[in-house]
Amino acid sequence: MQFEIKALDPKFHDLIDVDAEFESVSTGHSVTEGIIWWKEKNCLVFSDMWAGKVYAWDPETFETKVIKQFSNPVFSRFTKKFSDGAIIMSEYTSAKSFYFVQSGKVVIEKYINGVMKRYGVIRPGEIFGDMEILQESPRQSSAIAKGSVTCLKFSKENFNSVVISSPNVAMLMLRLICKRIFEQRRNLQILCIKDLSARIADIMLMCIENEGAVGEDEDDMKRKINVTVDDIAMIAGLSVNSTRDELNKFTSRNKIAIYDGYMIVANVMDMKRTVDTYYTNLEEEEAKQKQQQQAKK
Repeated sequence: MQFEIKALDPKFHDLIDVDAEFESVSTGHSVTEGIIWWKEKNCLVFSDMWAGKVYAWDPETFETKVIKQFSNPVFSRFTKKFSDGAIIMSEYTSAKSFYFVQSGKVVIEKYINGVMKRYGVIRPGEIFGDMEILQESPRQSSAIAKGSVTCLKFSKENFNSVVISSPNVAMLMLRLICKRIFEQRRNLQILCIKDLSARIADIMLMCIENEGAVGEDEDDMKRKINVTVDDIAMIAGLSVNSTRDELNKFTSRNKIAIYDGYMIVANVMDMKRTVDTYYTNLEEEEAKQKQQQQAKK
């Protein structure tokens, strides 16, 4: 994977080899602090503040493990636990709070054309229910716990106390809210794609975007995305069977490979070409219709 490094201080280049290869030591974290080198233990140490865990990465075994669990007093009084199937928030009800997921998954459902559809999955480190707070509008969707879920529940009032007591934490949460706004727009854009193959391909691209940058090397076009058929179905607003049928079209052409808990995209550009072709055809069709309407006048 290739990255562009911009040093704010020229002295950075005296310490770090910008041409060195990058290696991921851990994934699945939204906000981490560190990394620092623990000389006595010969390992890298970093913390996940939302999960309340400190991790160590061993350069010899390449393994990352939890070495300490802690409780953040700023968050403890906001913690809420939900059992599998519990309705955390309901569509059309008044919005008085938003949630940050610490553990578990939350399914987002919405009535579209009179039919309840699942169009999103919220994972640890992500926020939901924030848009209605910002817009001061009723809930635009429902949220249901998938398995056991632990959330931080914030209202306008208690979030102010977090801003005052821990401004750094508040800033991180505001960044997550901005990220959430972008993701919601991206999800709605995907749902508007009528061609199902293009819709699935764009979901793949969105997942890849979340993983990081794509390099120019041919080998770097291959991507692993940590999603399941069920996850794709929820985002696409389709049934699992319909989603599996569409994914089989890609697997039959060796474009993707499906495994237990993840998928491999053989070439990112194949997905991009599928989506670009859809939008090109759409623009041509719209231009053609416009010309026909003008001809009738």
